[in-house]
Order: sequence, then structure tokens, then C-alpha cells
Amino acid sequence: MTHLNDIVQPTAEGTARDSHASTASRMGRICGLESFVEAFDQLAIISATDIKGTIVYANDEFTRVSGYSQAELIGQNHRILKSGHHPAAFFKDMWRTIARGKIWRGEIKNRAKDGSIYWVDSTIVPFKDGRGKIQGYVSARINITKQKLAEEKLLAQNIQLDTALNNMARGLSMFDAQAQAGVATAQVEIGIAEGVKVAGTAQPLTRGHSAGSGTAGG
Repeated sequence: MTHLNDIVQPTAEGTARDSHASTASRMGRICGLESFVEAFDQLAIISATDIKGTIVYANDEFTRVSGYSQAELIGQNHRILKSGHHPAAFFKDMWRTIARGKIWRGEIKNRAKDGSIYWVDSTIVPFKDGRGKIQGYVSARINITKQKLAEEKLLAQNIQLDTALNNMARGLSMFDAQAQAGVATAQVEIGIAEGVKVAGTAQPLTRGHSAGSGTAGG
């Protein structure tokens, strides 16, 4: 039975830059579905690495999206695409998963050769020999850049809307406070005016005895 070692081993012998058609054919024989693999190879970004993560195969879609030629990718690590977006823990988790022989899937933000950013939905599958020992890894990625850019645009719009609404709420709150202060001031002024008015119309207080009154003499 043919395994990923059929791809990795020729690389160690100095034939890493075999033609794309030849390598794709070997990958197809791994599954016994060569036509299916070749069709998938046209749609997805495909790469294969040895157990250390050194790239030993990159399909045409990989070179088209990344901007690197196959000659530039072969022998390199995927760190060549590092964008700096993900924390170290992100990749540690990825390697921990595939090193245990499990499939890893996640979204990765990469940087192309020209400095532009692109996003991929990546699935990494470990390939094992007949004894279950991992021989390398095959990665299949779907370009989701348009989707992520749309999400980022929507997020930015939502942030702007939230900011505008918060500013509006603060403005209304200040206006309400000022209005309440104005009402209170007006009420005080009205109270003072009413007090003055009442004071102005009050009758003067009469002191002493009224006319005709007196004390009888002896």
C-alpha cells in the first residue's frame, strides 16, 4: 500500500521538485481515487509536509494564492506565510493535535509574498505508515478571504453604529439633565416672583388702640 512516504522519500533523495503532474499522480494513488484527487487539487489549496513540517508538495492553487513559486515553497516551513495575527498558543495547539495523529481544522490568516493578507479554512490530516507511525501531513485549505473581509466590514459597521448610538444616548442624557435643571430654575424663579407679589399686596400691620377707645377716669 502506498503512503505519504512515497512523496516524502523522493524529496530526501533530491527530487523534491518533481513535476506537479507526477506528484499529484502519487497523491492520487494513495487514495486510489486519482481523478477525484486531481479534481479536488484544482479547487483547494493543497500542500504536504514531512513530519518536521517542511513543505514537500505545493499545488498550483497554493502558488497562485500565496504568490510563491513551487521552487520557493518546497523545503520551506509554513511559517513563510505567517501574518502575525495568531498567538503562539494557536499553532502549539495545532501541532499538539496533529502530532497525536488527530485531524486539526481551523481558520488561518496568512500573508502572501506581496504582503497582502488572505484567510483559509484549513484541514490538516496526518498520514501514517502501516504501523500507525506518522510520516507527514497533508493540508487542504479553502480560500475564505472574501467571507472574512465581509465579516470584518460588518463588524466595523456595527462598532460605528454602537458608537453613534452611545454618543446619542449620552447627548440625550445631558440634554435631559439640562432640561431638568432648567425646569428647577424656572420653578424657583416663579416661586420668588410669587413671593414678591404676595409681599407687595399685603396690608400694613396697625399698632396701638383703635379710635374711640380709652380708659375711664375717676
